[in-house]
Amino acid sequence: MGDLINSSQALANHSSSLSTIGRNLSNVNNANYARQSVEKESYAGPGGAYYTLSQTTSARDAILDRQVTNEVSDTGAAKAEYDLYYQLNNVMSESLNGSLGASLETAEAAGTGITGGLSSFFNSWSALAASPNSYGAQSNVYTSAEELATRLNDASKSIDQVEETLNASLDDDVSEANALLEKIATLNSNIVRMEARQVGSANTLKDERQAAMEDLSSLIDFSSTSESDGSISISTNGDPAQTLVSGGVAGSIGIAVDAATGQRTGLTTTFNGTTSAFAPESGSLSVLNPSNTSAVLTEMREQLDALASQLISSVNAVYQLSGQGDFFSGTGAADIAVAVADAASIKANYDDGDAVITEDEAEGSNAVADAISKLSTQSFDGATDAFDGTFSTYAASIATDVAAEYSSATSALETQEEMELLVRENRDNITGVSTEEEMTSLLRTQSAYQASARVMSIVNTLLDLVTTRLGA
Repeated sequence: MGDLINSSQALANHSSSLSTIGRNLSNVNNANYARQSVEKESYAGPGGAYYTLSQTTSARDAILDRQVTNEVSDTGAAKAEYDLYYQLNNVMSESLNGSLGASLETAEAAGTGITGGLSSFFNSWSALAASPNSYGAQSNVYTSAEELATRLNDASKSIDQVEETLNASLDDDVSEANALLEKIATLNSNIVRMEARQVGSANTLKDERQAAMEDLSSLIDFSSTSESDGSISISTNGDPAQTLVSGGVAGSIGIAVDAATGQRTGLTTTFNGTTSAFAPESGSLSVLNPSNTSAVLTEMREQLDALASQLISSVNAVYQLSGQGDFFSGTGAADIAVAVADAASIKANYDDGDAVITEDEAEGSNAVADAISKLSTQSFDGATDAFDGTFSTYAASIATDVAAEYSSATSALETQEEMELLVRENRDNITGVSTEEEMTSLLRTQSAYQASARVMSIVNTLLDLVTTRLGA
């Protein structure tokens, strides 16, 4: 009987091994799957029988998994940074220079973008200075001024549109993070329940949980702790740490809003009714955090406003000498507009003190137009003015600075993606499925299965023979 019991258990164990090998081979291309194997432990029993306990184990390694999660988190942040400056680079290049990658010289020559608009605007005043009584010259000044103001308005609106896009991405990522927290908590509950019935039975669910944790790490950085019941606890990396998942209970991530202004100000976490401020250090939400994006976009707006406000104040200071009041209205890029009623109202000369300048008195007088045209080459001082340099060089520097940030973000993303790939490949080499190894195990296990089956068949035949003869 001992031989029969031994052969029966051997068949069961080999069958379990074949099932595990088949599962491994079916997941050879699954990056989230860790190779599984059947571990056996035998002990002697009565009647010369040996009893074998088998358990399915996973090659998953907590240290390698943590390395991957850390790199995925850094890649998530790098991608979000890239996306942010990709959008800003497109907006600033097109708004300031007329097209992506266009130079200052190209924009000025073609009259495209804000830099080209500035060139056209000041050139029109130069033409008016040459022909101060030409309606055509006045019309060109008015048209170029309106076009320049519109381009500044559009640039400001483009930043608003970038903010709307970033807010939508923030909403999506927060929603995804919360769904993943719930998923991990649910998997925790299922894993605990299955492991309590049979150790090693929840390996597939553990793989699924690890995949969910890696997805979560692309959004936020976090710490994880393996508990004795098979569950994993997740908390933020801040001080103090804030719990996000404990057993089968999940917390949530929220967006903080200023009650007075309605503006988004940051992120929060909530667990068991307690809400705390949250500032992830990595993952996409570290970049999309309103406290970060607000600072970046505010800087962009301030640069455009500095350009527009200096244009408004400088041109108005000269044009007021004509006795016609302000040429531009507004305070920044968002609201700059032409203040003069129409082209015919534009004056090229100074007011000599009379209530009205007659056409004869104005004949040949071009001091105002000449002075405004010379503003194009005036170098401003940031200590007393809105910026350093000329209008065109400052406008170009805005686009150049953003382009530099975009280039830096591009390089950082490429480097980080390579780093993540290396760490993933290292883990796959250790815990992944090798087709060659599994096929070798398959052939060996099949041979063992067949041998056990033959032994069992022989023992069964002998028992049948003994039973038949005893019966006779």
